[in-house]
Amino acid sequence: MNKSILYKWLHKQGIENLEPQSEKNPKGISLEELQTFDKYQKILSKEIVTIEDIKLFLKQQLNVIDQKFKNLDVSNDRKAELIPYYNVYSSFLVAIDAPIKEREILENYLIQLTTN
Repeated sequence: MNKSILYKWLHKQGIENLEPQSEKNPKGISLEELQTFDKYQKILSKEIVTIEDIKLFLKQQLNVIDQKFKNLDVSNDRKAELIPYYNVYSSFLVAIDAPIKEREILENYLIQLTTN
């Protein structure tokens, strides 16, 4: 069902096939439309959000905020408003990664115990 919605959207955009647009194929898809199509297709084909998806989102948001912190055109007031968001995103990322790091520490500890 989701696939048919996506193809209906393409058809409404005047795109009749997924071949690159050219003189021979004027009803093909442009690069920008292909990127949008791929993005939509990924969203529609995904059944659940994974921890990795959440981590990726958090890292992307932190990167956006970092860029705003470095941007001299962004006012200090706006930068101050972003600090709580940065702290929350960072805290979530640490909380998600903590069990992984604890496991690595424990594994290293056990390896040391078994090799001595």
